[in-house]
This record gives sequence, C-alpha cells and structure tokens, in this order.
Amino acid sequence: ILNPFFTPAKIREMDGSVRQACESLIAGFEDRGSCEFISEFGEMFPSHVFLDLMGMPKERLPDFLEWERGMLRENDPVKRGQAMLAVLEYMEDFVQEQKKNPTTQLLKGMVTARYNDERPLDDGELLGMCFLFYIGGLDTVYSVLGWIFRYLAGDQALQERLRANPDDLPRAIEEFLRAFGVAAPTRRARTDYVFHGVRIKAGDLVKPSTPAAGRDPLAYDNPHTIDIDRNARHVSFATGPHICLGMHLARREIRTVLEAFLSRFRNIRIPEGETCQYH
Repeated sequence: ILNPFFTPAKIREMDGSVRQACESLIAGFEDRGSCEFISEFGEMFPSHVFLDLMGMPKERLPDFLEWERGMLRENDPVKRGQAMLAVLEYMEDFVQEQKKNPTTQLLKGMVTARYNDERPLDDGELLGMCFLFYIGGLDTVYSVLGWIFRYLAGDQALQERLRANPDDLPRAIEEFLRAFGVAAPTRRARTDYVFHGVRIKAGDLVKPSTPAAGRDPLAYDNPHTIDIDRNARHVSFATGPHICLGMHLARREIRTVLEAFLSRFRNIRIPEGETCQYH
C-alpha cells in the first residue's frame, strides 16, 4: 500500500519542499555564522518534512516536538506515557479527518486502500501507520544528522573533499549511515534458538542493534574509521521484508543538508571549549 509513495522517483518529486525546509532553517542563523545544531536545525528539519508529507499544520510543530521529547527523552515512565497518549489522541482525530478529506496523495492512498484488495484499512491500522511515520520520520534522521555533523566538524579534510567533489557525497552518506546507524528494530523469533548461551524461544521479542552491526569487525576493516572509499554496505535501514520504507527520503534529506551546509559554511567546527551532549 505504501511502497509506491516512497520510490526514488516519488521522493525526487519532494525535492523542492525538502530543500525549502532546509533553506528556511539555515536562513535563521546563516548571517550569525554559528548555531546550536540540534535545537536550531537537526531537530526541526525532519519535522518540517514530516508535516509537509502528512499535510499537518505547521503551527502544531511545537506540540509535535514536545511530545517527541516526552516519548523518547523523558526518564519518567508516567510522563512518557502521557506524551504517547497525547500523540495518539491527536492522530485519532487526524485519521478521522483524513477519511473525510485527505490532505495529501499519501493520505488519500492510505484511506482509500484495500487490504489484499478485499477491505479498507481499519482505524487501528491507519493510526498505526501515522504513528510510525511520526516516530520514524522525526527521530531517526535528526539523530543521524547530529552524529554526522559531530564527526564532520572534526574532519576538515573530508569537508574540503566533499566540497570539491560533490559526486563523492552518495558514498559518504552510505559510510555515515553505516557508522552512525541509530535504529534498534524489534523482531519476533520464529523458532527456539540459543545465541551465545542465551536461550530464545519462538515468539520472544528480540531487539537487534543496527549501530552495533555497523561497527562489526567481522564485516568491516577498521570499523570505527570513517572511510568514504569503502564499499559501505550496511543494515542501518534493516533488510528483507521489513526494510525501512523511508530510506530513500532519509538519504535525500541527509544529502540536501550536507550540500547546503558545505556550500555555505567554509569551516564547520565545534568552538573551542564547547562539548557535545548526547542521549
């Protein structure tokens, strides 16, 4: 149902809106010559793209960001639950509105789709799709961008190479995705299995770590070294039938941001004395 809306060709059609979101945020600090990357750009950029994709009102962005922080950064489980309920409450109303009058082609495709060509999707399925778009579309790209720019700020030679050779960007992006994967997808074991002494039963939940897979010394020479000349095959978007629906959009977003920052700023760096915080 959803794959046709996330093909490379469809994502290319979004190029204008993705670039506009990037340009408008950079305009807020370009003349100043510095920014707090996460709060002024990294967190905001994929949120703008998400709102365009879903046809949601831009004026609700502060709410979306607050709910996201509550779900994914809050230590108090009660506050995490409250944030999740707030998102679901908004999404429930949104799904009902979309069933009457879809605001984008993606939403029209969802509310008019038929499962196995037999029945329309029920409210729970539509809500689940919207909720997954919310989490996947906002948090993963923002997190990867943070790690990429933290690294890039300390490698002036790589900055210069990418400015002089923009054709190297696709390889660089794959290497960054290998080294800075952030997702930990959940799967269910199909059979009983013993893994390094741990007994896993059929039906048990397993949470593979794609960041760990990207640093596997059995798969990559010098896995902790960023080398854009390596053949950086990776599983940061997972693989098989559950491969990430939004992987082409994520690559487009990352490339757009790298092109914009590298073309505007000649010396991307972390100021002396400043430190990075991470979660």
